Amino acid sequence: MKPFIAFLLLMAAPIACVAQSSSNSAMSVAVMRVYDKMIENDPTDYETLLARAGELYNRDEYLKAISDLDQALRYAPESAREVRFSAHQLRAGARERMGRYSDALDDLNAALQLDPSAYTCLYQRANVLYELGRYADARADYQRLQRQFPHSQEAVFGLARCAAREQNFGMANDLADRAVDYAPDKAESYIRRASVRTLLGNTEGAVDDYIIALSMDSNVNAKALNELVVLARTNYPAVMNGLSRAIRQAPRVGMFYYIRAAIAESHYNYTAAIEDYDKILNDGLYSYAGLNSSLAKCFYAIGQYDTALANADYAISATEENAPYYALKARILCALGEYREALVNADQALS
Repeated sequence: MKPFIAFLLLMAAPIACVAQSSSNSAMSVAVMRVYDKMIENDPTDYETLLARAGELYNRDEYLKAISDLDQALRYAPESAREVRFSAHQLRAGARERMGRYSDALDDLNAALQLDPSAYTCLYQRANVLYELGRYADARADYQRLQRQFPHSQEAVFGLARCAAREQNFGMANDLADRAVDYAPDKAESYIRRASVRTLLGNTEGAVDDYIIALSMDSNVNAKALNELVVLARTNYPAVMNGLSRAIRQAPRVGMFYYIRAAIAESHYNYTAAIEDYDKILNDGLYSYAGLNSSLAKCFYAIGQYDTALANADYAISATEENAPYYALKARILCALGEYREALVNADQALS
């Protein structure tokens, strides 16, 4: 089993900036069973403890991951430098995700003593120092990254964020623009610049960047949309104005109407949301069951239950993945006082 574990160990040592894997996959379950059995047979097997911690980290089970990493570091000899480095870095990632930045910093310092040139570890430490409000120290690490890799976008965005926190607004803006110039074809560049612009109080500029990102890459839609929703909580007019500008420039892009409608709905502006959802459907910009479900929710919210029911029925008929739509229909029927029929639809949703 050792070669198998060695391979998995390479695959299961994520850091904070690596995307998480599914915790419910058959492969994940099978791997965890192997780890559990091997650690049961040898509780001092530090390589397997590290590997299992990586899997637990991917499952967002950070306390359990930290427990395994504590044991891995307890049993790993000083000569096992790669294992100890990975354990410290992974534990730092888990602690960072839990908001335990001081503890994460201790781990990152220990990891960098083992490998002072580790780019990802240095970047992690810079980010942790930033979260601790130690902007001068964070800036020093970002500058070290920049010296290693002169065109490191991560380093330049980090410097921009530090400058923004230190009220050096002109420098922050210039650094953010320079970072985008390093990769202008990447949607993530505009999402990162938007975060800097938000720190600078430039909400409209941030909105424009999120819209650019949405237009470039569908893979970032959820992230960019979430950030727009967050921005709308503090500056709803700026977000809606930015989306309206995008619609004027591209009046046939259904996604912009959808985002504007979704944000309007989340702020209880149901009439405005209905207008945009109807626009998408009536102009044939896009069509899927979720649009009718959204219309049903809006009409339900303003008390137009018959229209809400018609849209819920259409959503149910338009797809087999319709459990949420049956549940929505049950709520509408309750509002109409049709409790027996509501129960039938709730049962259908559960089945």
